[in-house]
Amino acid sequence: MGKELAQTTAPVIAAKIGPHTTPEACLKRADELYKHDGNWQEALSVLHVGLQNRKTKSNMIILEKLMVLMIDICAEKLTTLHLKEDIGYFRNLCQYQSMNLLEKVLTYLRNKCERVFLDLEKEYGQQNLMKFLSDTQEV
Repeated sequence: MGKELAQTTAPVIAAKIGPHTTPEACLKRADELYKHDGNWQEALSVLHVGLQNRKTKSNMIILEKLMVLMIDICAEKLTTLHLKEDIGYFRNLCQYQSMNLLEKVLTYLRNKCERVFLDLEKEYGQQNLMKFLSDTQEV
């Protein structure tokens, strides 16, 4: 279902922000949508479009910023909308150009996930959290 949603929303978002929008503009627009409007789903879609943009491939600094903002939003909202696909795309781009950048972003993702897990553990307790995680794996 998530992939179907991604396929339907990304072209709509691309049409709204324009096909020739720069990655910097996508980053700025996603930041505005998330921080000022509170529309995190549309912000993730804008980031997704920004990462898929051909102009982004050569600008590794913007790629890192786009990925970090996407990780922050996904960690705060406990969702993986577009994240799985974009991590794979990011890995493919960095594979031949900048392995250090890939390592940096993946380390950031791991640390962010650990912090979220610890916060949830403090809030709900270890036993409740383990029970919840074991219940969701069976589904």
